[in-house]
Amino acid sequence: MNDKSGKIHIYTGDGKGKSTAAAGQALRAAAAGFKVALLYFCKEPRSGAGETGLLEKCGIRAEFYARGHPGCGESPPLNELRKDAAAGMDRAAELLQAGSTDMLILDEVIVAVRDGIIREEDIFALMDQAREETFLILTGRGATGKMIEKAELVSRIEDVKHPFKKGVRCRTGIEI
Repeated sequence: MNDKSGKIHIYTGDGKGKSTAAAGQALRAAAAGFKVALLYFCKEPRSGAGETGLLEKCGIRAEFYARGHPGCGESPPLNELRKDAAAGMDRAAELLQAGSTDMLILDEVIVAVRDGIIREEDIFALMDQAREETFLILTGRGATGKMIEKAELVSRIEDVKHPFKKGVRCRTGIEI
């Protein structure tokens, strides 16, 4: 990589498109020859749905941690989510320490912090651990002021209008 600036990116806000932006960034990076790792938090893997199939065809392996979250349908108890999320954070630290990735995306990890599944201090530890050559991308609603301050690039996605407000459910190929 030539440019080492802007290693921590945050995509946050109430609008649709944070994970999609991260997936697009992953594809762009992979096309440029970067090694990309993607860890999902608070999401369920869906066979044949979402972006994971395409990403994996491009050599970007997705791993899922803390599947679901409190208040969203059937979800494991909070202590189980915390245990699974801790495994995901350990995996992220392992990838950063090994230097085996040029870009590490932690999708919906900010939601995991917001919902008390992961401690904000653990996110800061990862931010500090990231090598200058590694881009660390965090997504999710509810980025704190401290997270935003620590990042070099922050995009806030605003919800102006969305069909969910009219009762439209998640659509394959659009939201999932």
